[in-house]
Amino acid sequence: MRSTLSTSESVTEGHPDMVCDAISDAVHDRVPAVGPLSRAAVETRITTGLSDVAGEVSTAAYVDSAAARDVVPEIGHDSSDKGFDGRSYGVHAPAGGQLRRGAENIVAARPATRAEVRVAYAMGRAAPGGLFAEDLGTRTVGVARLRGGDADVFGLRPAAVVADLGLLCSVYAQTEAYGHFGRPGLGLPWERTERVADLRAAVGL
Repeated sequence: MRSTLSTSESVTEGHPDMVCDAISDAVHDRVPAVGPLSRAAVETRITTGLSDVAGEVSTAAYVDSAAARDVVPEIGHDSSDKGFDGRSYGVHAPAGGQLRRGAENIVAARPATRAEVRVAYAMGRAAPGGLFAEDLGTRTVGVARLRGGDADVFGLRPAAVVADLGLLCSVYAQTEAYGHFGRPGLGLPWERTERVADLRAAVGL
């Protein structure tokens, strides 16, 4: 029996990494709000009194600095005594979400009781170059059927991922701390298991 070791990181809201993520996610949320077909891919760097938001934004509307500025006091950085004051300072989901959704539906549909789904893409190609579904020794169907069923039911081209998960809507800011996955109480699209019947049919259950 093969064993694997997986690690993950989780930090609280005030950690600098999370401040950067919170600012980036606030910008990502604001962009589709001002234009449904807008796109954003930004990263944030911070130091005392300064945030540097850089990347690519495609929109016909204007996204002002408040998209970044407003989120910092909400985290608790509201005084220079704390090293960062959001009131005065001079102005990062998603194929991973679809893979999470695929794994959740595999477990709910019961072709396996544990699942890990991975995908690989090549630059310039919409269709994934490889799909790997690991059942950790719990599958009740052949591995080829498991992988094929997952690929048939869940679109993995970028446009399909965006449409299936509603990624043009504002869902990111609430996930910048404590993780994007395993939080059903937030109603996030990648936690849904509404494809169970389709998946069971695809794998022959």
